[in-house]
Order: sequence, then structure tokens, then C-alpha cells
Amino acid sequence: MINSLIDCGYDTRNLKAAPYDWRLPPAKLEERDFYFSALMTQIEFLHRTNKEKVVLMAHSMGNRCVQYFMWFAEAQQPGWVDAHVHAFLALGPPFLGAPKAMRAVLTGDTMGLDVFLTPEEAQLFTRACASSPWLFPLQERMFPDVLARVQVEDGGTRHSYETRNVTELMEEFVPTQMEFFERFYQQDPLYLNTSEGKYNSTQDTILEAAVLRPPPVANLWVIMGINLPTEVSYYLKTEKKSKGKESRCTFDYSADKYSHRKEGLVNPRYEYLRRWKGDRPDIAIGMNLIVRLLHAEVYRLVEAWRTRPSRRK
Repeated sequence: MINSLIDCGYDTRNLKAAPYDWRLPPAKLEERDFYFSALMTQIEFLHRTNKEKVVLMAHSMGNRCVQYFMWFAEAQQPGWVDAHVHAFLALGPPFLGAPKAMRAVLTGDTMGLDVFLTPEEAQLFTRACASSPWLFPLQERMFPDVLARVQVEDGGTRHSYETRNVTELMEEFVPTQMEFFERFYQQDPLYLNTSEGKYNSTQDTILEAAVLRPPPVANLWVIMGINLPTEVSYYLKTEKKSKGKESRCTFDYSADKYSHRKEGLVNPRYEYLRRWKGDRPDIAIGMNLIVRLLHAEVYRLVEAWRTRPSRRK
């Protein structure tokens, strides 16, 4: 991405990176590293030296960070974002969270680092990160299926399944993550804490929470993929709890052909973007929302171009 922007004419005068410690929850990023305050200063410098507003660009979890940053800046200085930021370019934004993030703390996800991590090590790592709930699904009723079905013994040879939402999964299998979620996200006024009450993953009433509102920026440009195999729901089974340890669950591959993953061809995040412009026009006034959907065929062409031999040299 940086190389492509340089090819377009950007240089060190108008192109800056803003890496962050993705292991930390947002409030701790500011408390320990003064990250969001420093980012405001950096953007003010770019704005002043280039004599034009900046465009913020983020990918995946970075979109959560930018989203939080803009609400932080507005809390510090109302009108700051409009004065300094022209647009927010969101690449694959998890505006409603990602089921795979929940799967990572439940069963482990090596994130492609199989050479260095076992699933068990990955599970321990993600469970210890207070940033994991930053990506947990929100507004689950908008997803194409329930997040999980957990096998329940019925006393016979057959098994039945009970549905579980994010809150129930945290309480049952990863109470440490539940503590992180309540402390760093539910109680954070720049994320989920509102005057409307405590957020519940199955309800649809906490619409004033900062994380569920459109970012306070004049132009929101979104690129997201659709018609790609996407993990949306899991069949799980429990293992006996060892003394002093959290309950453990694994995939139940015997459930049916969809036991590992299901394909969600309608992107719920896109539906939520449409909602920002439709159902709640009062909270989207003044926003220019442009969404580009990257279909599976186009995605494969882009990926083939990106990984072509001449590009890797």
C-alpha cells in the first residue's frame, strides 16, 4: 500500500504511518502511550505544512482505532475532525465486529503464523489480550446466523445444541475476556457506555454508543469484500473443566457439513452502513458515504496482481 501511494506521488512530507500496540484496549493506548493525543499533533502538523486536510486510511482492526480516535478528538476539541480531516478511507472495516475474533479466544487462531504458534499458544495469547473484545461482534441480530451452537448432552446417544451469543460465550468459556469487555469497552464513553444503559449483544437499543454511530467525519469511503467465504457461525462442543482453569471448547466437526464454518454471502457490515444513511438519517446528516463492494472475482484479480512475481521483487 505504501509503495502504491509513493508511486502516486506521495512522500514523507504528506504520507505518515501511525502504528499502535494492538494488544492494548483503546483507553490504555492513550493512558500508557498518549497515542491519540500524539496522533492529533501529527495530523495538525500535516494539515499545517501541506495546507490541506488529511485523509485517514485504515485496514481491518485499524478502522476500530481510527473510529475511536475521531471520537476522542471530538471529545477534546469539538469540531476538530471537520477542521483537520477531509475523509476516512476504511478498508475492510469491522464496523459490526468479526465472528472470527470470538473464535480466536474460544479455540485459538494462529493468524497464519503456524510456524511459530500452535493453536493452544494462540488461544492463550488472544485470551490474554485486552484488545480482543475490540473486534467482538456487535448488533448480532444483523448477522446471517447466530454466532455459535454449543453441544448439549441429552442423556442419550444423540446430542442437541443450544445457541450462544457473544456475552454468553464469554461468561461460559472466557470470563477473563468478559472482565476486559466490561472494564475497557462497556464502561468507555468513547465506545459503548451511554446514558441508555448497559449494552446487551442481542438488543438493538444502544444506538447512541460511539462505536455504533457513524464516524464524525464529512466523507466516509468504504471498500469491503462480498461473496467471499466468511466465517459467521460455529458448532462447538465442551471439554471437561480442569481445576483452576477456564472451560474449554473445540469445534464439533460431527455436527454437519457446516460444523466448522458457514458462508455468509451478504456482508452484515454493508447492511449496517446502509442503515447509517437510511434508518437513522438524524445521525448521518452531512456525511458523504461512498461504499465500493469488492466482489469475489475482483478480489481474486487484485490478489493475483498483488502477488505477481514482478511485484514481489
